[in-house]
Amino acid sequence: MLSLFFGILIQVIYVPGPNSLTPSEVGDLLLNVKSIYDTEFPNKPVKINFSGVHYEVPKDTYTIANSQKAYYDWRSSLQNSKGNYLVILPPTTDRFIVGYATPGCHKDNFNSTIVALLQAQNQNGENRQIHSSYLVTHEIGHIFNASHRDTETIMSFDLLHLITLYGGVNFDVASKRDIRRCVD
Repeated sequence: MLSLFFGILIQVIYVPGPNSLTPSEVGDLLLNVKSIYDTEFPNKPVKINFSGVHYEVPKDTYTIANSQKAYYDWRSSLQNSKGNYLVILPPTTDRFIVGYATPGCHKDNFNSTIVALLQAQNQNGENRQIHSSYLVTHEIGHIFNASHRDTETIMSFDLLHLITLYGGVNFDVASKRDIRRCVD
């Protein structure tokens, strides 16, 4: 379980498969996400604590062309479950990472799903763990009402490219305001 401020929980479902993160790398990813939120919101409102990861057998494999299907498949399978979920899947068969999230403020209704197709390395052997961490940070931003921004920030459409260029980015003022409005 990934515990977020004010008693909000996100259950982590880890699905191993080709080129996926290892269990140890999932743990590192969750610690990286915690570190990013702790840095971005040092006093309040976002605090993250971790306890356990749930493992599932792979349901399917996805290409970049049908990766959104992963989100809808998992969203559909979890729709009758009360809770917030982060489903960590292997990268697409063409070795891309991508994420999807239920948009809006989900502080009180406990019914959101984040699906992230993640990897530790790309096909050239380049490290992609930090990209995966920022992708999950971005998707969590969506379930707390942050929208895409046309700026060089965590909520950018070009987030993964920005991470390659700069090694890291921050939430912009507007995204922080959106998140605070959701959780306060």
